Amino acid sequence: VSYKVRPHRFYSADDVKAAHARGQLALQVSDVRIERRRKYDAMKSAERMNNTLELLARRPEVNLDDILDRVEKETPRQASVALHFLNKGRCVYVFVAGAHRAPPTAKQLDPPLVLEGREVLQLVGAPPDGASCNESQRYLVEQHNPVLRAATGKTLSREEVADNFVTIELSWHPTNVEANIQEGDTTRALQVDEHLSHRPLLNNQKFGCDDGTSFPGWCLVGLHVSKRPLCDLVADELLYRAAPPLAPAPAAGRSPSPEEG
Repeated sequence: VSYKVRPHRFYSADDVKAAHARGQLALQVSDVRIERRRKYDAMKSAERMNNTLELLARRPEVNLDDILDRVEKETPRQASVALHFLNKGRCVYVFVAGAHRAPPTAKQLDPPLVLEGREVLQLVGAPPDGASCNESQRYLVEQHNPVLRAATGKTLSREEVADNFVTIELSWHPTNVEANIQEGDTTRALQVDEHLSHRPLLNNQKFGCDDGTSFPGWCLVGLHVSKRPLCDLVADELLYRAAPPLAPAPAAGRSPSPEEG
C-alpha cells in the first residue's frame, strides 16, 4: 500500500481570522433560515385553520361559537397546569392525539397533584394502536430533528422516553376540530412574552399549532413532561437539547429542591 505524502500547511493569523468569519456568516445564515421556516410554518398553520373554520361554518350540526367559547374558558386552566411544571424547571410539550394513539388509562400522580380544584392525572399504558404509535412520544423518537437527544447524540428510544417523561391528561374532545383548536390555543398561551423565560423548557417548536390530528372520534389534548428538571437530566448526561428554543435562554437558575416538587 502506498501513501501520498502531503506537505504540512501552516495557517497564518489571517487564515484563522477568515475561517472564523466564514463560520460566523454560516451561523447567521442558519439563524435566518430557521426564522424564515418558523414564519412559514406559522403562516401555513394559520391558513389551515382558516380553511377549517370556513368548512365548519358550512356544517349546521357544528356550532363553532360554542367550540370557541369552551376553548377560551379551558385554556387558562391548561396553561396553569403546564406552568406548574415549567416553574419547577421541567420541560413540557403540548400535544393532541386521537384516542387510538393516546395512552388509555388515567392514573393518580405520585404524590397527588390538585390544581384549581381539579386533580391532575397521568396517562399510562399502550395506546389501542400499540406502544409504537404513542403520539405523546412521537416528537422525540420519530422526528428526524428532535428537540431533545440522548447524550450520545442518537435519538432517544421509547424506553428512555418512558423512563424520564410522563404523559399528563388535560382534556378530551368529541371532535378533532375542537381538540386541534384547543391544543393550538394552549400552546400559544405558553408562548406569550409574559412566559419568555420558560421557552427554553417548552419543547413545541412552532408558535401555536392547529394542524394536529385528523382522527374522527374522541381526541386528547395533553402534556408530555419530564419527570425531573431538564438541567438535572442534562447534568446526569441522560440527554441534551438539540434544537434551539424559540427565544434566547435566560440566565441559568438552580434546580428546585425535592421539597419544592
